[in-house]
Amino acid sequence: MEEFSRIERANELTAQYEMQYETLREEISNCTRYSNEFSTFSMTALAAVLAFAFSSDNPFLFLVPFVLIIPLSSKSLYYRKNISKISAYMIVMLEPGIEGYLWETLVEKYKEDKKYSKFTIFRNYEYLFESAICVLLYLYYAAESSFDTIPLAIGGLFALVALIYVSIISYKMAHTGQLKSVSIRKWEQIKRDIEACEE
Repeated sequence: MEEFSRIERANELTAQYEMQYETLREEISNCTRYSNEFSTFSMTALAAVLAFAFSSDNPFLFLVPFVLIIPLSSKSLYYRKNISKISAYMIVMLEPGIEGYLWETLVEKYKEDKKYSKFTIFRNYEYLFESAICVLLYLYYAAESSFDTIPLAIGGLFALVALIYVSIISYKMAHTGQLKSVSIRKWEQIKRDIEACEE
């Protein structure tokens, strides 16, 4: 009877893990979808603003996309960090307790060949490319502009600061794998602490 109760509790715990696992997988899918939607919206908006800027003699219009690029890139990084933390939690806390559930663990161990990953560099640096295009166009049209030097210099300073900010965000996006490794170690420590308290 006691053995039956132990098995029943184990099955119940496994069912809870499975339910949590599926919920978190759905959350990862949502984060991925939002990040992709931001990327698509950013490129579409950039094309629209640049089309308008080309028809104008105002170089400052080439800086307008930063109003979208900065918050969208920041939000995309937030979602990618979320994915890393959730995946790390699943690897440490859930997959060891569910037989046959190893997707996140195996993906973490799988390493993409670097010579092929070079072709997908745009997926992490798209916002930086967009920013660079805006800055270069601003500088080109500012050089031929009839605007006063001071406003153009201020615009150039803003463009430089924005470019540096987006480059930092893009670098972090390209290295979310490192964040995932750190998250795994943190979850492992939390798991050890929980197990120590239960003893």
